[in-house]
Amino acid sequence: MTVSNTIAQSSEGSLPEPLYVMPLWPDVMPGNNGVEGPEVRNNCGVNNVSNPTLSVYLPEKGNGAAVLLIPGGGYGNVCVNVEGPPQVAGLLEQGIAAFVVKYRLPNGNREVPIWDGRRALQLIRANAARWKIDADRLGVWGFSAG
Repeated sequence: MTVSNTIAQSSEGSLPEPLYVMPLWPDVMPGNNGVEGPEVRNNCGVNNVSNPTLSVYLPEKGNGAAVLLIPGGGYGNVCVNVEGPPQVAGLLEQGIAAFVVKYRLPNGNREVPIWDGRRALQLIRANAARWKIDADRLGVWGFSAG
């Protein structure tokens, strides 16, 4: 799948709103990274993520393709302000469904973000028919640590 290098914010300069945001793990999450308490927002995005989520963005007229965006942040932040959501508008304009995962940071347990990424892919594939995407046309776009 070819994606334009000009993918950026919508023409109004604002980020598109997700159709909905769903928890990655409705019950028990695998692994423990010791993170508790509220998320901490910063210029990059967020850290101290203890409840990972999947944001769902669907195009008006989809072509069946989808991309899971995994923001970076050097495993110190999840940079959702600059990586992931800003690229969604360009994907949607091309008819590509977009999903952004807000994952837990390792905090000493390197498996934690991997579990969250795998779970995001699992949820997208499980809902492919509902979201009118082809599970065989699912790509992953990771930034830095993502």
